[in-house]
Amino acid sequence: MTEPHALALAELRERVSALVRDLDPSTLDRPAPATPEWRVRDVLAHMVEQWEQLGPRFETMLAGAPAEIAGQALFDAATHEHDLRHAIGRSGARQSDAMGLGWDWFVETRTRMGAPAIRLRNELRDDVAGEGEPRVTVRAPYFELFRAATGRRTAAEMASYEWEPAPDAAMLLAAPFFTIRTESLSE
Repeated sequence: MTEPHALALAELRERVSALVRDLDPSTLDRPAPATPEWRVRDVLAHMVEQWEQLGPRFETMLAGAPAEIAGQALFDAATHEHDLRHAIGRSGARQSDAMGLGWDWFVETRTRMGAPAIRLRNELRDDVAGEGEPRVTVRAPYFELFRAATGRRTAAEMASYEWEPAPDAAMLLAAPFFTIRTESLSE
């Protein structure tokens, strides 16, 4: 049962809906720098196609979904919430339940897939993600680690975190389809 996932997604849906409800239409055409080639409207379309009508039904389905599916949905939704917030210049929700449950999914999936272990330390958590003894330990703010895991940070930004023994930015990426940015989002 993944009821917390459903509740976190409902909160995220309400938060993002309130955030964009009164946006000037021209804002929807702004580039969304964290998602190359997408505009604000494209990020929203990815997240919210018929959200008001279908969101509650999807959240009900999510409550009965396996944690692997529900967690991935939250990881994706939280990632794009912050892509959207960055594009419109309205930060916030940097320690939401959606981020926390999405982060749990990232840690558990990395471990289940047998990826090399990395210790991730921040002001909220101390996790080992992956299998075996951690090859590296990285300490950085929670929000920074979350954004780095989704390819929203440059190698230089990730190298500025506290690493032991040495920086290995690629180990922070949540999946092979994420890449390390070449230009900072200055987020």
